[in-house]
Amino acid sequence: MTDAYVQKKLTDAFFTLNDFSGKPFIKYEGEEKPVNVYLPNRDFEAPKSNQFFVLDFLPGVPEPAAMGTEAANRWAGIFQIDVCTPLGKGEAEANDKYEWLSKLFARGRSFDTVRVMNCYRALSRTDSTHYTTVVRIEWTADLER
Repeated sequence: MTDAYVQKKLTDAFFTLNDFSGKPFIKYEGEEKPVNVYLPNRDFEAPKSNQFFVLDFLPGVPEPAAMGTEAANRWAGIFQIDVCTPLGKGEAEANDKYEWLSKLFARGRSFDTVRVMNCYRALSRTDSTHYTTVVRIEWTADLER
């Protein structure tokens, strides 16, 4: 297994946000295609509302988890979620989404073999079209070679 496994697990966990929070944060076209979530290497047009998420996956270098040729690899990295909200509307929407993301990805929570080590707001910034709150989830996983 590689870090691609971790990326899938954490992305799948993110897509449970609506059910977990009871709020319709993620919007869909039909049943399957999210219209307000930018995924790596997928076509995306930001909605006119400027309410969307950007998912980035930043893996680290694997280390041996134990001695021996068959030992698992220990991976660690960051799953980053940019929470984008309209300019000039204050921070309430961004803070609400951050609050729910921090509950979903709470320290110590596991998604199969992926463990959340920390979840925090790394920074907030204003772009030309929207306000962005950067949420970082630090994770670790011991995966079979």
